[in-house]
Parts: sequence; structure tokens; C-alpha cells
Amino acid sequence: MISSLLPAGISNALNSYMQNLFFSVLKSIQVGRLEIELRYPSSPKRVVSFGDSSPTAQPVAHLIVTDPSIWWQLCGNMDVAMGEGYMLEQVECDDLVSLFTIYIRNRELLGSGYTFFQLIPKLRRIIAPPTNTVTAALGNASAHYDTSNELFQAFLSPDMNYSSAIWAADIENEALETAQLRKVHNIITKAGIQSSHHVLDIGCGWGCLAMEAVKLTGCRVTGLTLSIEQKALAEKRIKDAGLSEKIEILLCDYRKAPTPPGGYDRIVSVEMIEHVGKAHMSVFFKEIDKRLNKEHGLMVIQGITATNMIDESRPDIPNFIDTYIFPGGYLPTTQIILDSIYSGSRGKLEIRTVHSIGPHYAKTLATWRKNFQTNWETDIKPMILQKRMADEEKREGEPPSAERQKRLEWEAGVLKRKWEVRLKLIHFHLCPGTWHSFADCV
Repeated sequence: MISSLLPAGISNALNSYMQNLFFSVLKSIQVGRLEIELRYPSSPKRVVSFGDSSPTAQPVAHLIVTDPSIWWQLCGNMDVAMGEGYMLEQVECDDLVSLFTIYIRNRELLGSGYTFFQLIPKLRRIIAPPTNTVTAALGNASAHYDTSNELFQAFLSPDMNYSSAIWAADIENEALETAQLRKVHNIITKAGIQSSHHVLDIGCGWGCLAMEAVKLTGCRVTGLTLSIEQKALAEKRIKDAGLSEKIEILLCDYRKAPTPPGGYDRIVSVEMIEHVGKAHMSVFFKEIDKRLNKEHGLMVIQGITATNMIDESRPDIPNFIDTYIFPGGYLPTTQIILDSIYSGSRGKLEIRTVHSIGPHYAKTLATWRKNFQTNWETDIKPMILQKRMADEEKREGEPPSAERQKRLEWEAGVLKRKWEVRLKLIHFHLCPGTWHSFADCV
């Protein structure tokens, strides 16, 4: 951090300057009210408010700042720094939903200041742009999904689907697993999978769709994942279900996937397209075209999209979603997907249907958040600490010291806050966009 490398007097002056610079941008807030409480170690407590000062203002968010150096980070990348500051306890907020809502509703009003603050990170991104080569893609997927299977098991339903469910409109307290299986069966139905078909599942996760497809139709499935832990658990689940003869899971990038004689009869992909990257979108559909049966091949995709307005206005630097949720990825617009299907296949792939399932996503996220919070103290935290301490003892040859155990407790808290931000912030980044299912045929 720049300010920490300077003498205390200069550092304090620069922190104060950056704070005031940031406050000048926040004065643009018109919708809702943001209250910032400054709790610096050597200064008296102070509260500054921005936005609607009326008693009826909605929403209202109260932010507590405990580390003045956070302003350097916020001026460099507002989106990432706010999430990281919360994770590291530089800032506290008891209502992230209201905070993110204020940010979204005032995004255009904050535009000029936001653009100014992105200058330095933009230059850094130009000098060292992100890539999504096969090697980079493997690392990006592992960063997100190899956290541990046990962590995901603690907040997902037993089917282990880490994607939007489809909920019944007339069932108020429907189980998450029921809604997830409805989504899976919907994809199988849309794809028209038959017993004679060989199906390619790109981004197969923990194998639920592959197993359900085999159970319902008797087809054969090849699943692709880039996560070692996912592959291991998927294969165990498949073996336990007695389906190993019908399903093969490969640790393989879609660009390296084997192609059977005549191609795959069906290709399915659930929320993997977000990891493809903008520059590789046409390549993705070129690879699909190469592997899909030319006579009767059909593909179904479920993916997260952004609106054209959000896509055109997003700054050319990574936000929290890019950094911590879809590293190396990109949330395309519907139009970009359609254009990429055409350009990647040279017009050979045709669109059959486009279906928005956006409202189902919000309820899925809310259910995951509730499960995560409910299971943190009893399941997730003990599992994380046990695993970390075992790793430390194996590496050092002795149990962690009391001081090191305290540090591991703190790191577990950082992970908890990261997931709290992740499961809430993703909703507010994507709420202007939609979730779609695509059925494409040759």
C-alpha cells in the first residue's frame, strides 16, 4: 500500500486527502442515504452522511471505517476495495443489501468520479491484460472451486448444483433440492436427450446433470471440469449411484475435449459460459460446432448475462465479481452470445429458443446465503479450521502454536466475510441482467 511506505505525517495527510476526494464523489448520491462513521484509532469518532437527508429516505446504509488507508484502495478500484475492505475488517456494514442497492441506484450519478479513479488501474490492465488460455483457465477454475468440496456441501442442496434453480410459482416453501432437480430435468427435456445419445456436459460440476440424464434416458455422458476436487467427488457420487459405466468425467478444457466419431448428439453447459472470457466467446462456439453432430446435434446452455447498458458502461478494470467470483471470466450480453454463436460457427448454428429465468436466481442466492449463515458455526468453520490445522501440522511437523491458531481463526473469518459479500454482491451486479437458457441446433 502506497501510504504505508511513507513517513507517518505524509501518510496521514495523503489518507486525509484521498478521503476528501472520495467524499466529493459521494456527494453525487441522490437515491437513498449513505452514513459513514469514521472510527480511526487516534481520532475522535465522526459521522458523515451523503444523499437523501429526509427521515423517509430509502434505502439507508451505515458504513463504519476503521482503517484510513482504505481510501487509497477505494480510489483505485471502488468495487474490489469495498469487498476486500469488508473481508479484512477495514470497513464494517450490518446491511450489505442496502449498501449495494445505494451503489447500484446511483451508479450513473457517480460515473465521472468513478471514471477518474480508474485511471491508474486501467493503465496497469493495459500493460498486463488478463488472459484465459487453457493454463490460465485451469488456474482460474481451481481458485474458485477447489476451496473445498465440504464448503460447498455445507450450503448447497444434496444434488450439489451450484447454479440457479427453477422454483415452482405455487409452492411457497419449496425445498432447494426440488427446485434444482426441476432445473436439471428442464434442461434434459429441452435437449431432447434419448437413450442412444452421447452427451457432452461442459462444466459438469459435481455430476448431477450427468447422473440425472442417465437415470432418465439411459444415455451416455462425458463430463468436463477443470477442478481436481470436483472431479474426485463427482466420480465418487457417480460410482455410488452405480452409473460409472455410463458417465466419464475428464479433467479437461473444452478446447481439448475428445470428439467421438460423428460428434456428440447433445451438448449441455450450465453456467460455464461466464468463465469463457470475452475474447474467447466466438472460440467457444467454434469448438461446439466442431464437436456437435452435423445432422441432429443440439445444445442447451444456461448462463448468466448482463444488459447491454451494463456491458457498455463497465470500467475496463476487474471488479469484485471478476476478481473473486469469475476470475478470468466475463458476463456476456444476450446479443454478444447470439453474435458469437453466428461468428464462431460461421452461421451453421441456429437459435431455437431463448428463455429468461432471472427471478429464480434471486431466490436461489437467498437460499444459499441462509444455508451458509445457518451452517457456519456448526459445520463450515470447524471444517475449515480442522483442515487448515492439519495442513499446517503436516507442513511444519508439529501442531500450530496458539498464536498461529488465532491467526487461522482470523483467516476463517475473512473467508466467511468473503462468501457473505460474494453471495450478496453477485445479486446486485447481475440484477440488471438476466439468466437465460439457450437451445442451439445445427
